[in-house]
Amino acid sequence: MGNGLVRNEAGYQAFNTLEEAEFRDVKGKPKQPVTSLSGLVECSVEAMPRFDELMSGVEQEANLGDAELDVSPGGVEWGVGPLKRAGRVVEKLVLDPAGREALDSADPTALDASGICDTVRGMFLCNTMAHAHLVLLCLARRYGSAGSEKETVCCFKRSKNRYATPSDGGWMDCMVNLAVWIEERKVWFVCEVQIVHLQLLTVRAELGAHHVYGEYRGAQEMLESEGCGELSSGDVLVVRRFVVRVVFSALLGPDGQPLLSSEEAADEAKLDALAAKQKWCLSRVGGGRPWPRLLDLSLDGRQVASVATSGVAHQPVVVDTLRGLRGVTAEGCGGYRGCEIARLLRVCSETH
Repeated sequence: MGNGLVRNEAGYQAFNTLEEAEFRDVKGKPKQPVTSLSGLVECSVEAMPRFDELMSGVEQEANLGDAELDVSPGGVEWGVGPLKRAGRVVEKLVLDPAGREALDSADPTALDASGICDTVRGMFLCNTMAHAHLVLLCLARRYGSAGSEKETVCCFKRSKNRYATPSDGGWMDCMVNLAVWIEERKVWFVCEVQIVHLQLLTVRAELGAHHVYGEYRGAQEMLESEGCGELSSGDVLVVRRFVVRVVFSALLGPDGQPLLSSEEAADEAKLDALAAKQKWCLSRVGGGRPWPRLLDLSLDGRQVASVATSGVAHQPVVVDTLRGLRGVTAEGCGGYRGCEIARLLRVCSETH
């Protein structure tokens, strides 16, 4: 969406270089100092005024411009967003696979809200990438790795730089998590800042993409909650990896064990190598499926005896794939004939 608009602008490379330098050693997602929903809401209410005050100071500094960086005065607008509603927080929690047990228990106290880091959020709207770079530089001077206020006021926690790596939908911005010190509670509370290019936001608004994004985000969260977020990636190789994982995990060998061990199922390199040995249909048209059709299944030397009939993850994917097989490549499978295996798999899939 924004490649042609911002990649050639002054400040684009400098922004990415600074972001990489500041966050290269940051590992994992930050956590809030509380786990309960009520505690999260209370901390959010207390942190929001302080967060807004700090970011307004960054806005004022950035709007002075920088002659050395050839950034003109003005061009940066800060806006604090509304607190994330409790209902939306609960929605995110229950769609998280990790929260499934808590949801099933019907115990509100079992929900862990410590991973929700965007209840307090805001946006820096920048006229150019040079202004975006200056905003990040001002933030880094205060709260970065060598920041003057990182120990007592606010500090960097994490970044998602979608200028360098756009989202699956093509959106580009940079999300920065910062922890703000709440003196009354003696805790660091994580907030979220978005650094957005004005032209990209304008284009998205004029094309009606805000509404589309809301629907896309909801669908993506539901897929992730079911453990199949790869289907929303838009990357053919990633989706093929997903299909191979679920199908081979459902196929059982003569010993009754899945053809793919749990260790192999978690190894992306091995899954990609196995996916490359399969024969795929070039088009998804006609099936109405969000995954590519597998034409010929290569067992890669494995022997298959049956298909699991219970406890099968992503059963619709398994059934659709096996029923649609044209054949099976069975070299090294102890004399099994490919056509016989394909027939076996189709018959077994009918029992699902």
